[in-house]
Amino acid sequence: GNYIPLKLALAKSLNNIAAYLIDDVEPENVIKQAQRLGIDTALLEPNYTLALGTSSLSIWDLIGAYTSFVNAGRHIKPYYINRIEDKNGQIIYRAKPNVTIAMNADDAFKMVMMLREGVKSGTSISLNSSKYGIMNNNNQLGGKTGTTNNSADGWYFGISNQIVCGVWVGGDDKNIHFPPTNVNGQGARMAMPIFGNFLK
Repeated sequence: GNYIPLKLALAKSLNNIAAYLIDDVEPENVIKQAQRLGIDTALLEPNYTLALGTSSLSIWDLIGAYTSFVNAGRHIKPYYINRIEDKNGQIIYRAKPNVTIAMNADDAFKMVMMLREGVKSGTSISLNSSKYGIMNNNNQLGGKTGTTNNSADGWYFGISNQIVCGVWVGGDDKNIHFPPTNVNGQGARMAMPIFGNFLK
């Protein structure tokens, strides 16, 4: 049969390849890995539709998961407040990062390389354009677009050599969505430009 590198399948969001992959590794193992990446797995059903992103996950959990890739497999639980100082500048609270091992460093590096392919040749390729001017300074950009059914939600998770950024565009009511034939309802059109402009 015909073969395609996994990094290219991820870059081009080829769902049929994701379906083949989950059939090989089994949904239960996907859920176990998601839990190691800090994702609330209570919302995940152990079925093959996991490969298509059918479960409702929070941007909070997903940003935490992506940090595991860029931190050599170490998951750092996200937190809102880094420190609190009193009126004299004395630190009265400092967050203590909760770090666990989510995956081995080699696998994390492979994920980063696959995410970079999305910017190089996949659904994130427009980040290469002069419109943003962010491909210089060794930024090492990567990322993944996402679009839910009925174009109700657009997602983009981007990485660089300095930050992880997650963007969600949508409404709390799933009845709010673009018409299915409108390309502006895709994550690459409504979420990714926010990431590009933020980095710019």
